[in-house]
Amino acid sequence: MRHLGNRIQNMANDYNESKALLEQLKASEAAKANKNLFSKIKKHIDMYQNNKNKLNEPSADSLNTVSEALADNGKGKYKDYRKGMIVFKEGAVDSSMYILHKGSVGMYINYRTREEEKVAEYEAVTFFGEMGIISDEPRGAAAIVESDNTRVETISVEDLDSIFRDNPEKISAILRHMSYRLRKLNIDFLKTCKEITELYNKK
Repeated sequence: MRHLGNRIQNMANDYNESKALLEQLKASEAAKANKNLFSKIKKHIDMYQNNKNKLNEPSADSLNTVSEALADNGKGKYKDYRKGMIVFKEGAVDSSMYILHKGSVGMYINYRTREEEKVAEYEAVTFFGEMGIISDEPRGAAAIVESDNTRVETISVEDLDSIFRDNPEKISAILRHMSYRLRKLNIDFLKTCKEITELYNKK
């Protein structure tokens, strides 16, 4: 699980770098001639050229039965939230992940500032905040409840042994979700590389 999590984290970093580079290219034609950016631009062009045949969206069919494995069985650590409540803050460090059993949760950077940006939204049943259980890095975004009567289960590192023993299907479901997210993140990264390539080559 930790190895898969590290791959997701590395891919997320690459994707964020590619998005920042794309914004620089969109903002200024002069960015194409910037020597400091050229090596980054070339890296993304090469990445797209070498992997453009892998741009098919990953199938979500394997996730169709995941909600059953993640079902609320009353044995976990559950909490009910109202709209606007905070599950965790950006920059927080903890060793937990969360299963969203009911309602919705949005992920925000720079929450409640002028630079506030919503970067993701999750609907039940799914999980979020998984990097907390496999990484010691601070949270990259705040998790904010988007609807009343939202129900969230907390899974800490200490809970994993008992879940492996008592509910291995839940562990399998988590791993399938993480694998899907890695594939989806890789596709999003390649799509951004494609945009960078087309924008750079545009006359």
